[in-house]
Amino acid sequence: MLALKLDCTVAQLAIAWCLKNENVHCVLLGASTAEQLYENINSLHIVSKLTPLLMTDIDRILGNKPNSRIAKKNETLQQQPIQR
Repeated sequence: MLALKLDCTVAQLAIAWCLKNENVHCVLLGASTAEQLYENINSLHIVSKLTPLLMTDIDRILGNKPNSRIAKKNETLQQQPIQR
């Protein structure tokens, strides 16, 4: 539904999300045809449409954004043993 709202394909939305995501440092594209490459490159037009609110919506829909918490000075983090 978000892709329809943004007038793009789901693949373009996925690529644009990767480009906009601050935790992604490199996006590698693959294409089997020139048309697919053109579609992928057109994802660049979608990036500017991804507002912070839309990015939050996407994170909520995906449900896989890690929760990070920085320990305070007086707290210690307990390390879990490495399982082999």
